[in-house]
Amino acid sequence: MSLNLLNESHIDINDITPNDPVAIIFGDSFLAWDYEKSLELTTIRQGLFKTLVYNQKLLDISSKILNSPQLRNGFISMHLRAERDWPWSMGRPWDQMRLYTKEINGIERILAEDHRTVFVSGGNESRIQRYREMIEHLGYKVHDKMSILRSDPDMLAMVDGLMFDV
Repeated sequence: MSLNLLNESHIDINDITPNDPVAIIFGDSFLAWDYEKSLELTTIRQGLFKTLVYNQKLLDISSKILNSPQLRNGFISMHLRAERDWPWSMGRPWDQMRLYTKEINGIERILAEDHRTVFVSGGNESRIQRYREMIEHLGYKVHDKMSILRSDPDMLAMVDGLMFDV
């Protein structure tokens, strides 16, 4: 499906580089959605399987985090973006925190009590801690890669060595 989409748009996959990326939007974009109900993760992986080269190391890291006891009962996931490549016009971290909190407040009444876990992706521990302080009083437990991988220092060092959060 993805290759067809690129072909229909007259985009040669060999022309896509880190300096000349392509954004592919699947359906409507929302601030939040349920991957399990939409089955989006499965369809995206199936659709992009022949387009993207999956990195086994990254898959192993994500599986370790996803299968951690802290996230066992389900979770809300969010990404606080503030890395060097993030345009400030797309929202500063404080704006993102405010919007995520507004979204959580909107879905709070439909969540079961045991589904009050939030996973925050991002590389800035102090920002994540500020967000933790911002929403834990609402009854949520906030986790991030550091809190989940703290018991596995080798894996945490491997994650910290990745170029995602620079």
